[in-house]
Amino acid sequence: MLVKSDRVKIICFTPEMAGNLYINSQDYEMKQFLPDEVYENAEQAEAVIHKIIDFYKSDEGPFVYAVINEDDENVGHVEICKIKDGYEIGYHIASRYAGRGYATEAVKAFTPVMMDRLNLNHIYGITLDENVASARVLEKCGFSLSYKGKGLYQGKERDVRKYVYKKAD
Repeated sequence: MLVKSDRVKIICFTPEMAGNLYINSQDYEMKQFLPDEVYENAEQAEAVIHKIIDFYKSDEGPFVYAVINEDDENVGHVEICKIKDGYEIGYHIASRYAGRGYATEAVKAFTPVMMDRLNLNHIYGITLDENVASARVLEKCGFSLSYKGKGLYQGKERDVRKYVYKKAD
């Protein structure tokens, strides 16, 4: 286990989680906001999990972990990946579990652990301007809005919000 908070555990993905990863990837929000994380079937999701497991051994990632709720259900994932300016946090909670605070709890628990692991002083969170729920999660987790306007998102120029979280001195 990487991190445990009151209601969630953040753990390494295993091949047995492929079915859940596939099901969670079928959410409308995934298709809208993270289309590169939508899988055609459980076999494709399992192949991705094997790649994720290989990245756990690297120094640069991406580092993608399962979010497990208090009922031991895989409710989504949280990740940190390298971008041009440093590292970015990402997350998704499946729609059937949304609105229960799991994303906020996972991001709050995950961010400092990964910042320490990677020796980071700051980390970014980038959302589409229209993704108000994701922006709200970042704000509740102490990220500050640093930019709002045109920017690259999933390889296309879109209206984005860029947030930054800075390590306390």
